[in-house]
Amino acid sequence: MPEHREDTLQDLGKEVRRKREELGLSLKDVHEGTKIRTQFLEGIERGDFSEFPGTVYVRGFIRTYLQFIGAEEFWGEYLPVLSEGTERVREEEPSVVGSCTPPTKGFKPASRFWIFAILLLVAVGSSWYVWYTWDQNGVPSFAVREDNGGKNSGTVNETARATAAGESALPQPARTDAGETSNEAGSGSREPLSADQPAAPLAGMTPPPTAAELVGANAPQTPPAAPEKKKDKELVIVANGDCWVRVRQGTKTLYERTLKAGESVSFTVKDRIEVTYGRAGSVRTRWNGEDLGNPGTTRGVERIFYAPDGSTGRVSQ
Repeated sequence: MPEHREDTLQDLGKEVRRKREELGLSLKDVHEGTKIRTQFLEGIERGDFSEFPGTVYVRGFIRTYLQFIGAEEFWGEYLPVLSEGTERVREEEPSVVGSCTPPTKGFKPASRFWIFAILLLVAVGSSWYVWYTWDQNGVPSFAVREDNGGKNSGTVNETARATAAGESALPQPARTDAGETSNEAGSGSREPLSADQPAAPLAGMTPPPTAAELVGANAPQTPPAAPEKKKDKELVIVANGDCWVRVRQGTKTLYERTLKAGESVSFTVKDRIEVTYGRAGSVRTRWNGEDLGNPGTTRGVERIFYAPDGSTGRVSQ
């Protein structure tokens, strides 16, 4: 590695370390947030990449580290130095020149004779199957459908005869000797029933219940009181300076980034959450409308929990 390139990487590593310490983060905190091994993080801060598995990993780890601590402005200085090392490795790689024999083709077109033979076997097999099926079953399936139709028609005729017998059994109105019904007054006309007048029940039959009897009286009912809606708790974080913030719910990370001065973020708390502040003295919090001030008086890391019942406090280490 050229001396000037090594010096540049060491200087950039010192700047990255200074930025991390300003945020009050340890290498363990960065490891938990980026999933990068601690030995690789130390190598980035020392400018020593001899233990890295490859150039691609170097670029990926450096960029992830810079994004985590909010120092992406250093990436523009890293990129030309890393590209220079990549080009040098490519120049040193020997070119391999040799002769090679193309692989033999494994596919050969099949003979047309076998295609025709297979098609002929399929046709013969299908014809034999159809003949065998007819020979075993005997009468074709359409004869069964015809028999079913005859049975259905006989059933319909029996139903019609039963209906006619039932109608003839109904009582007929009595007639006088003159051939007129006893209910008619001689004019031959009947008074039509109105829509509001119910028809008179037949003799010996119980009148059907009215709608009021079935439904009951329309008594006014008081609608049930709507349940009181539970109001969710709200957490608001306002940054006075740069502060790394991570919000977790159990083992799930809901939010993680570095807040700049003047930025704010809010969360609706339905389940217990734990918030890690990289520089607790650089933020102010408002919990459920109440200003709680700074989570901590120091510039170190503070872990605070917030619960849906409105309780809050420090998380034991």
